[in-house]
Amino acid sequence: MARPAAIVRLVTAFSLLLALAMPAHAQTMRYAGTVRAFDGSSLVLDDVGPGQQNHPEAPITPRTIAVTPHTAVFVTIRAEDANSGFPGDYRETRADLADLKVGAFVSVQCHPEGQRCRALKLIIVRTARS
Repeated sequence: MARPAAIVRLVTAFSLLLALAMPAHAQTMRYAGTVRAFDGSSLVLDDVGPGQQNHPEAPITPRTIAVTPHTAVFVTIRAEDANSGFPGDYRETRADLADLKVGAFVSVQCHPEGQRCRALKLIIVRTARS
């Protein structure tokens, strides 16, 4: 009888530890803005913040983001045949870091590491002007 109770306690304790550890690992940030500088491993992004693009007084925050060989790089373009089925939606395709240029608009999903973020996914957004 004691054995099933011990197994239940062990499984419960393991589940609790796993649940407590997940939020710290799963925490990611998302930034979007214009690339100010890129040296091949470090990206400086001019981040305006959500919903402030139309306000001339909106502060621009430079974000330093580390780009690694494990960073997934994509380019998005408007497409009539997007996966969502919505005409004119964006379609992501794989890209290379060589496609990233200063002045490009990007969206970056990253994992915070001190003063910097390590990029997990970087999306280069192609607009009518790029």
